[in-house]
Amino acid sequence: MKYAISASLFLVSAVVIIGVIFNWQASRPRESANELLGAFPNVVDGVFAGSEGYISLEVVVSSGKITEIRILKNRSDRYAIRAEETVDRILEAQSLDVDLVTGATATSESIVAAVENALDVASSVAKE
Repeated sequence: MKYAISASLFLVSAVVIIGVIFNWQASRPRESANELLGAFPNVVDGVFAGSEGYISLEVVVSSGKITEIRILKNRSDRYAIRAEETVDRILEAQSLDVDLVTGATATSESIVAAVENALDVASSVAKE
């Protein structure tokens, strides 16, 4: 009987601790590259190149919005091709904080990083 009560208390405590940790992680503010750029107002219009790993692309910016992302170089396997859906997600959200393509996470992350690199170039051009 004492063992059952002790085990029950331990399990309840563990569930509460786990719940607190997950709630803290979920409510913690995230600083995305989009927030750092303020939805791209400091980015001049133009076409900017970005790359990360084996991904090379061009980002077209017009009126502070990303209007087009052209993949110039990517691997040809099915996962890399599927990851190109990330481009549509970035364009739709006008943000780099998008869901990555399941099964093509590494390539999706490379695409987001390459777009971020291109926007960094665009932002540095605006500062000059």
